[in-house]
Amino acid sequence: MKPCVIIPCFNHAATVAAVARAALTHCPVIVVDDGSTMPLPELPGCTLIRLARNSGKAAALRAGFQRATELGFTHGITMDADGQHSMEDVLKLYDSARETDADMVVGRRTGSSHWYRGLGKAIIRTIAKLMMDIGVHDINSGMKLYETKLAQTYVRLCPDSM
Repeated sequence: MKPCVIIPCFNHAATVAAVARAALTHCPVIVVDDGSTMPLPELPGCTLIRLARNSGKAAALRAGFQRATELGFTHGITMDADGQHSMEDVLKLYDSARETDADMVVGRRTGSSHWYRGLGKAIIRTIAKLMMDIGVHDINSGMKLYETKLAQTYVRLCPDSM
């Protein structure tokens, strides 16, 4: 397993460097600047992809996984640029994928949210279970590990504004 971290980024200049630095202590990092209107800080050691305009998270993920594949990575771990994911949890995704030989591992957010988000997540979770025949608690989590070839198929199905 040869993983990298992929961080889609739109206007997260204040947090992306710390997220990337933490990830770099464990594996290579690809940051995809999705047409930010504010300049990103220096990101030494990272592969940086700049999209010409804001094209949406799915477009940023497509670009990130394409580059990961070109660079020979077998797995990509996605993290949000705002710092909401801990590296400890990202490492748990990696360990889970190694132990189970899974092609995709989805992180789970905890804590409370508005009732309408909970309802929306329940509907999406039900649809995902019907499609995949397995339960996924938080399919919308930005913290996921994908086998890179699977990811390119999956993100192609997602709307750009995802």
